Amino acid sequence: MQKINILKTDYEKGVSKYKQVKKRIEEFITINNLSEGYRFPNVDEIALMFGVSRFTANRAMEELAREGIIERRPGVGSILKQKRTKESIVILIPSLRSMEKEYNREEWFITQDVMQGVIKGLINTGIHWEILELSNLQSESQKINKIIERQCTGVLFLTGFMLGTEKNLAAAIKDKGIPVVIAYNIHKPCEYPSVFIDKQEGFKEGLMHLMKHGHRKIAFVRKKFPLAAKSVLPVYPDIFKEIGLEMNNDWLWEEKDIPYLKEKILKTDVTGIFFNRDLAAIEAIDILKKSGIEVGKDIAVVGYDNIEEASYCSPSLTTLDPHRKGAGYNAIKMLLAAMENIPAETIRMVPDLIIRESCGCTRQKEVIGRWKGEKGVASH
Repeated sequence: MQKINILKTDYEKGVSKYKQVKKRIEEFITINNLSEGYRFPNVDEIALMFGVSRFTANRAMEELAREGIIERRPGVGSILKQKRTKESIVILIPSLRSMEKEYNREEWFITQDVMQGVIKGLINTGIHWEILELSNLQSESQKINKIIERQCTGVLFLTGFMLGTEKNLAAAIKDKGIPVVIAYNIHKPCEYPSVFIDKQEGFKEGLMHLMKHGHRKIAFVRKKFPLAAKSVLPVYPDIFKEIGLEMNNDWLWEEKDIPYLKEKILKTDVTGIFFNRDLAAIEAIDILKKSGIEVGKDIAVVGYDNIEEASYCSPSLTTLDPHRKGAGYNAIKMLLAAMENIPAETIRMVPDLIIRESCGCTRQKEVIGRWKGEKGVASH
């Protein structure tokens, strides 16, 4: 019997505690993908775990039983009942072996973020799901058989990264009449319904923000790996042209140049730097400080990813949020709709500009992105 993880110790005011306990137990069932027959702790133990009265814990379990999620058996306890639907989803993740390669390692972090959104979308659906790794050691027919034998009614490719080698697999699954959705696609809209993150439009917003600060010579620091260079090189100069800036090839740098940023800044006279990854930007901020260059004053810096550390570095990092969790959440909702024969269409999401201090803004303020229908105002 697994211990129920309590992710939150406080309770929302105005909502009955038993409802909140019930919701957390449902989340525990979904997140851990519990099987039929799982036996829950007794009411006294649940009350202790959640810090509530025995009456509240019992009420929560009664509600779960009333909705057919659990069965309360005298002398045995509370047992998880069979899933209420026959629907089943297979979630395909990239090969763990391929993610061991340094230039693919970022996919692991992307996969984790997207998966959190997927789980949020699955909570309370009662739908069975499982994660399946697409091993590079398997043939296409082996992969298809592995998916088909699970008798799933929907397939979610977690990232568009996988379609580079798995296009035939996606087509074969679709030919079997099984709906396919791509959860996080950053390249371009494809023939399958997906959540398309318009990274190019996000870059444009970051550059235009630097332009508002008066910057015209802006360097771009891309990942030092060949795959990243192929995707970024054609795009970045096009964005410059679109927003009325001149582009100099001397302003296209790589992460391996970060230890020598001071020399490159003096040589090229750039006043702003756009990083393809927050981790690289945070490393650069530290190196620039040590070399006597004040970020936010002497040089403006913008990143991409909106990782948690971006708000804690000094100065805090202005960055773009690519909505990975939101992509996962929207993708699973698209797949659930497709499984009910509701046509699914690609959703386009533009990364949000999260304005902090490294760009030269005097105080932190988040700019909420267009996909939410709102826009904040930055403080300069």
